[in-house]
Amino acid sequence: MNALVQSAVKEIIQEDTEKDLYDLLGDEKENRYAPEIYNMLSENKNYILGYPSFIQYDVREYMDEKEASYYDTTLLHLDSLCCDDIMCWGDVGCANFLITPEALQNRDFSKVYYTWDCT
Repeated sequence: MNALVQSAVKEIIQEDTEKDLYDLLGDEKENRYAPEIYNMLSENKNYILGYPSFIQYDVREYMDEKEASYYDTTLLHLDSLCCDDIMCWGDVGCANFLITPEALQNRDFSKVYYTWDCT
């Protein structure tokens, strides 16, 4: 995580830093870049690929092991964008479309798992 934060800081302030994670983050009074860093690292974004994130629980916990391991990649993650009056899943939730990398590489969308949850 420290490398991720350092990478984010470098992108924001355009310079390298070797500071510790806890020295980099803090409130706005301590670190004027903190809001941008928190925003960059937050999970409240729409994205494709990578690891799925859920609001309440990982739905794969209720699948058998083989099925759960199949759905290991996020095809599409959509977060609520209520503040902008764009979209809202329930009461500020998110939607996930899950797939396996092999199926994605083969353009086989016949077995995509869709789920949404909210707070």
